[in-house]
Amino acid sequence: MAKMVTLKELATLKRPEASVLTLSVNLDKLNYQETEQLKLKNALQEIHNLTAVSPEILGDQIVDQINHLFDQGLPYRGLSIFANLDGDEILYLPRNSVQTVHLSVAGGPDLLSILKETPNKDYYLLQLEQTDFSLYRLEEQQLTTLKLPDSPGNLTTALGTEKRGGSLNYKATPGQSQYHGHNETSREKDIDQERYYRIIVDFLAANPKLDNRPIVLMGLPQNLTLFTQVAGNRLNLADISIRRSVTDLSTKELGQLAAKTISDHEKDSTSRDVADLDTHRLLTEMGQIRTALIENRIQQLVINAQHHIEPTEREAYDAINNVISQALAKNDQIIVLRDQAPEMAPVSAVTY
Repeated sequence: MAKMVTLKELATLKRPEASVLTLSVNLDKLNYQETEQLKLKNALQEIHNLTAVSPEILGDQIVDQINHLFDQGLPYRGLSIFANLDGDEILYLPRNSVQTVHLSVAGGPDLLSILKETPNKDYYLLQLEQTDFSLYRLEEQQLTTLKLPDSPGNLTTALGTEKRGGSLNYKATPGQSQYHGHNETSREKDIDQERYYRIIVDFLAANPKLDNRPIVLMGLPQNLTLFTQVAGNRLNLADISIRRSVTDLSTKELGQLAAKTISDHEKDSTSRDVADLDTHRLLTEMGQIRTALIENRIQQLVINAQHHIEPTEREAYDAINNVISQALAKNDQIIVLRDQAPEMAPVSAVTY
């Protein structure tokens, strides 16, 4: 029987007596890439062969459960599957970031490989023009246009008969006729834009279909400045923005621009985190890190993804997975370094 778990639940499970098998698979790639299909076939054969190494390991049963899980047509882009080699239950973690088929056997779930592949955070992207807006969801560098029910639409649709700017207003009074000039019309357009942005903020803030992931604003600087002022603290606006018109970009090009902008920002942010680490409180020896975890003295656990450790280096690999599991269970902050500070230890910790 397969059971779905979250990463936090996985970290808080009782540590098994026997080893744990972790199989990560990109389900999307399995549908069309023969190389991924061959890798999965070879991985399943390795699991079969575990029985020959240790007869008490029921490799065939584990493979049957994994195949049964695949047959269910789960609606995920990827999975990490976990099986205790002395048990009859498998667990699975839905994932978006599996690069390729990966099989390992360690003292617990292979959290290290999962964190190394953890992507950028997911974001909403809000494209703002003076008289229109578009909303997107960015997940795993995949951009999707969001069409939400009861959207206010463009400025004319949202304001309707209350729209004031956009044309010369004729005003007749006894004995005289008067047209509002250009300055009046421009001011009214500014008023319309502000009122329109307030409608957008109200719509997004109250929409139950949107979660609290950060919103990246895109558009001309003056539009972003006005929207930020109007939104105040009602929306979770990211400290990342794309301050240029993006109306000339296709959805694919827009997704590529957003992903690169966010990635560059997060690299800079992580670099600042590393630069700000208090080296006087930095632990790199695994025994000291474990003690600090037990004593709840960990401020940040730093995983250096540039430092390559194979699962076959069993003792070191298990030790790293163990401290990651403890940190996740305690909700300690975990920083994963991908491009920065390759000279740092595989795992280090900043203490309080």
